Amino acid sequence: AACTFDSLNVAGTIIANPGADTLTLCLMKNGAATTMCASVAVSTLNTTVSATTTSNQFSVLAGDTAAYQITQTNGAPTVHLSVSSACK
Repeated sequence: AACTFDSLNVAGTIIANPGADTLTLCLMKNGAATTMCASVAVSTLNTTVSATTTSNQFSVLAGDTAAYQITQTNGAPTVHLSVSSACK
């Protein structure tokens, strides 16, 4: 069935090797990036930073694929991510 991705929620926590890092997560549709993205800037060990967006909603049909694309500015910190999205 068709639905619309209407939110993207991201939380990040550095669990080892602290350092400044910005992680950006975007939803992808059928292998192509969409503009529905959220970013978190983490820098402190064991401190959770979160972000939510409802901008740039997009629809999918039965048979479409959806995935998350993750980029970061610093690969050194070990970051635990929690990601969720809603398609209604």
